[in-house]
Amino acid sequence: MQEFHEQPTGGHLGMNRTFERTKLFTSWSGVKQEIDDYIKHCDICQKNKISKKKNKLPLQISDKPEVVWQNCSMDIVGPLTQTNEGYKYLLTFRDELSKYTMPVPIQQQDAMTVVRVFVEQIILKFGIPQILLTDQVSNFLSDLFANVCKFLRIKKIKTIPYHPQTNEALERTHRVLVEYLRCYILENQTDWDKWIT
Repeated sequence: MQEFHEQPTGGHLGMNRTFERTKLFTSWSGVKQEIDDYIKHCDICQKNKISKKKNKLPLQISDKPEVVWQNCSMDIVGPLTQTNEGYKYLLTFRDELSKYTMPVPIQQQDAMTVVRVFVEQIILKFGIPQILLTDQVSNFLSDLFANVCKFLRIKKIKTIPYHPQTNEALERTHRVLVEYLRCYILENQTDWDKWIT
């Protein structure tokens, strides 16, 4: 075991690789367990190797919304290929209970445009959400957007930075939407906005 694990040709490999090398030349009863114990007590491995043991947290029951428009999420896709009408981005809004998703093409993603589209295309047509989850993009963190949410009594929450999985349901919706568009749009990709509406 020392030869297959500690020698320069062994390279202090892990349990599985050391076992695979050992069984090419020899075998005995309980070899796998002995190699495992040997490597666990190897001082060099204990001092120099990074442990990849993951501690799993117990599953938590998430707050499932009880009515539509209670928990919603919003995000921006893009920049995409500019369409003939000048659209480069897609503002997406999703209700977490009904899974209803509303994609709206927009020409730019500044705070004023996002607020205007949010009010005109979402709130005036469908109502005011109680809780709104967004990522930490500057247009969602702007004072204008924060004031609109405060005025409409929307509890605004943010995702964790650099962790899109926080808004995983909407991110998965984006993937399906892009796959759908890819099947139908022109080769130059300038008509994707027509397939959204």
